[in-house]
Amino acid sequence: MKPPFNPVKYYTEQYNTRADAAYAEATLTRWAQQGQLARRTHACILDAPYGESSRERVDFFPANQVNAPLLIFIHGGWWRFLSKSDFSWVAAPYVAAGYSVALTEYDLSPEVSLKTIIEQQLRAVAYIYSKAEVWEFDVKRMHIAGHSAGGHLAAMMCAADWSLYDKTLPKTLFKSATLMSGVYDLAPIRHIRAAQADLNISADDVLALSPLGYKASEVPTLAVAGGLESDDFKRQSQVLKATWGSAVKTSLIEKTNHFSVVDAWADAQHPLHFASFQHMVSACHANYPYASLHGALDGATRIG
Repeated sequence: MKPPFNPVKYYTEQYNTRADAAYAEATLTRWAQQGQLARRTHACILDAPYGESSRERVDFFPANQVNAPLLIFIHGGWWRFLSKSDFSWVAAPYVAAGYSVALTEYDLSPEVSLKTIIEQQLRAVAYIYSKAEVWEFDVKRMHIAGHSAGGHLAAMMCAADWSLYDKTLPKTLFKSATLMSGVYDLAPIRHIRAAQADLNISADDVLALSPLGYKASEVPTLAVAGGLESDDFKRQSQVLKATWGSAVKTSLIEKTNHFSVVDAWADAQHPLHFASFQHMVSACHANYPYASLHGALDGATRIG
């Protein structure tokens, strides 16, 4: 007889990104070291304040030319760990490709609620937009990306009607989004005791604080997960596509896990990086062949 479904056991296992603790610790240490190196070797504005909290800060890595497109990156860490400084290194290949890059920071749970974190990111993005003239980037070519919890937050930024947030802003700010291993369906988190103890997500929050609870975003979105990730992490991208429709393209990046998918995105030699670049370019130029995104990922991914 098959045992009854145990959601606590199932979802805890499905979302345990640190099952291999030694690998996870080594990766996070490497990222922090790479971040330090990137800040030492690249021009950057660090800790620009968008609010009063010590973590309400933005780092900005300028392109080598004025009026460059901008890529905003939101880091992950289960809304409870890590910082923008751990991911400074992701800016380098995009700066080299002609993009300015901004990395946002936010307060962590349980010190603040998930609702507060989302509100902080709204303020961070609005602040970045306001700095376009000073930081010399093109507000008409803004893109956003995020990983894990940052994928969720980036999706929420795409779901926002910015004209309602601030009447001086256009309805949509972003030309494209690249979301890596994001958590868009929050329902499973309520069954993960360690995370839920900090996040305290209610039944109402599952939709209120999720991109699935909002009108489909018009932002062209590439939602990817590692081919080595759990079934439920892979499901998350499919749920977003099912809810938001044709604006979302999904892909599994073969031979990558929850951590190495970010490495692939920031590796100028990896097909995912090339596909991300094509995704951003095609979103800004109507005549650019978006179908080439599929060719860029052939052999490295499965696309839906």
